[in-house]
Amino acid sequence: MDYFKLLALQQMKLRREAMEKSYPKERECKLRKRKQQLLEEKRDLLVLEEKLRFHAAEIQTLQRNRQQTEQDISRMNSSLYEGDHSPKELQTIQHRLEGLETALQQQKEQCDENNAQACNRRQELRERRDALVERMNDYESKVEEYLAERGRLVEKLRQLDEQIEQFVRKLERSEREFFDKETERYGVEVFSALKKGRFCSSCNVLLESEVLSAVKEGRPGTRCTNCGRMILNVNDDNSDQ
Repeated sequence: MDYFKLLALQQMKLRREAMEKSYPKERECKLRKRKQQLLEEKRDLLVLEEKLRFHAAEIQTLQRNRQQTEQDISRMNSSLYEGDHSPKELQTIQHRLEGLETALQQQKEQCDENNAQACNRRQELRERRDALVERMNDYESKVEEYLAERGRLVEKLRQLDEQIEQFVRKLERSEREFFDKETERYGVEVFSALKKGRFCSSCNVLLESEVLSAVKEGRPGTRCTNCGRMILNVNDDNSDQ
């Protein structure tokens, strides 16, 4: 059995595992959170628009009341000079006029105040809408970047899966069965290597002298007494990774 060939398979699977871990899940979570924030801002703007419509209706009502009061004052002024009124009637009309003029002044002040508030709210709405549009554009740009990056990673994974599949097809049945059995026990990292010439690269344990000698002599099936993995004598450049 060619253990070094199976080691190459292990390295491909480890590379795939590392690529999967590099999948931008954190960015995806941040983008989802950002999308939720933008939707909440949009809902807030819709609420503000509804308040503005309600406020505009209130202003129209005040303006109609003001116009009605002005008409009432005009009729009362006309009635002062029409017909023959007694002093008591004139006094009553005068009191009513004073009350109407007071009411008219209050209505004017209320209209002015409401118009000023409506103007400020409209300006706030425009500014917030413009800012939201800018943030939405930025969000969409980041989504495009994320999708492109994810697409590149998915394509690399697909190509690597094809390589692994082709590699596995070329293995002997016994080699495939051995690798699958070891994978069930140890995970993807089936084999260990010498680390710095005397350590197991998987569990970092200092190897016993007998084990170390067997590995360096290339005896097949030599295992680490601590983690149980088979140890292969590969060069330090590969084993340190």
